[in-house]
Amino acid sequence: MKYRVLLVGLVALTTVGCASAAEGTSATQLATTSSTIYDISSCVIKPFAECPNKFLSNDVQPIDLSGVDLHGANLVEASLEHANLDGSNLSGANLDYAYLSFANLRGADLRYANLGESNLYADLTGANLTEANLVGARASGAKLTNANLTGANLTNARLDLANLKGANLKGAIIDNVIWDHTTCPDGSNSDANFHCGYP
Repeated sequence: MKYRVLLVGLVALTTVGCASAAEGTSATQLATTSSTIYDISSCVIKPFAECPNKFLSNDVQPIDLSGVDLHGANLVEASLEHANLDGSNLSGANLDYAYLSFANLRGADLRYANLGESNLYADLTGANLTEANLVGARASGAKLTNANLTGANLTNARLDLANLKGANLKGAIIDNVIWDHTTCPDGSNSDANFHCGYP
């Protein structure tokens, strides 16, 4: 699917007691300033943000949201393709049906997040997905090495070609998962180790 670019840029809205952004500050610099709240496509990036159906990032204009606090945010059907969310806090966020292809979610906090039916061809190396809802998630080819999926619900998820080496799946719900050329938590291949040893 091709997306029309709707990213309108970053408008810094500094919090009380914080200095305003210096003239000439780049979009990337604004995005990585932890004390700054900023507006993207009429979406104020902050905890519990209401940003459903927003085009926030794509391959033409990827956004750097590394380390940002978006816990509890409503990002249903949001486009975050190619976004840098390294180390961001998305705990409890609603990312159902979100587009996260090629996103960097390394070390992100996604505890209790909803990622149902999301497009999750992304780098989730070391991400914390404890008790996350991944029902129907399309994680084909995703990097989930050393990810924490304790208690996560993976019912009907696609994990074909995904790399789960070192991932923790203790207590995870693994029903009707699609395994095909998947690298299992123990490093084996799901084609040789049927369903990575899961029912």
